[in-house]
Parts: sequence; structure tokens; C-alpha cells
Amino acid sequence: MRTEFPVFAEQFANFANEINDKLAAAPTMHEQTRADIMAKYNEIESYFAMVKQLLAAKAPHEDTGLTIDEVQVKFETFKQTVNQLFNAPPPKQEPPKAPEAPS
Repeated sequence: MRTEFPVFAEQFANFANEINDKLAAAPTMHEQTRADIMAKYNEIESYFAMVKQLLAAKAPHEDTGLTIDEVQVKFETFKQTVNQLFNAPPPKQEPPKAPEAPS
């Protein structure tokens, strides 16, 4: 876990840069989509911080309670979700309702 985790941390940093670039290039992106992407990013950022903290708190011979497979699945799921959000069509705008005519 200790030797493999830095690889995922680096991949996460690279993907975070990619997300920032895509968000900057899409100023007209729907606000809810942007908020969903940022929520997912904050979630995975907290997860990676927790893993780093666990690794720092434990001696090399101690079990962290996590496996690298768990980290990989969490990261891959995050990437897939964010890519789906970026590729999703914008939500349909409902036309404004016409004011009712007075009777």
C-alpha cells in the first residue's frame, strides 16, 4: 500500500489539473453540473487526505485497514463519474409559464 499509493496520488493530482482546465474552458456549464463535479472532487480529495494521514500515522509494518485495490476502485469510480458529468447534456430548460389572463 505504501509503495503503490503515491502513484494514485500523482494520478489524482493530474486529474485534478485536468478538471480545473475543463471547468475553465466551459464557462457556460450549468451551475448544478459544476457543483456536482466540485462535490465529487471534494469528496475524493478528502478521501486521499485521509489515506495519506493513515499512512503517516502508522508504522510501516502496521496495517492501515485499507488496500490499494480499495483506493483504485474509489479513484476509478470518481474519474468515471466526473467524466460522465462533463459529457452529460445540459439540463432542459422549461419554458416560462405564460401569465394567466385575468377573467
